[in-house]
Amino acid sequence: KAVPFVELVVAHGSILTILAISFERPLKAGYKCTIRRAMVIISILWSVAFVATIPVLFGTELSQARYNDGSLV
Repeated sequence: KAVPFVELVVAHGSILTILAISFERPLKAGYKCTIRRAMVIISILWSVAFVATIPVLFGTELSQARYNDGSLV
């Protein structure tokens, strides 16, 4: 259950970070982004990614299957 959850958190977090960077660029002239502000924005984005991915934990199911050669996966 943890693997799909972590994969999606990282994917969502990366997408939101790139989105934040693309929004910040046009505003650069009248906007001063400090390191503290950037850290706050990134923390909020990764928190949103984490919370948005929590339903995956409840929708993911671990099951075993047997391949044609008899190996268990």
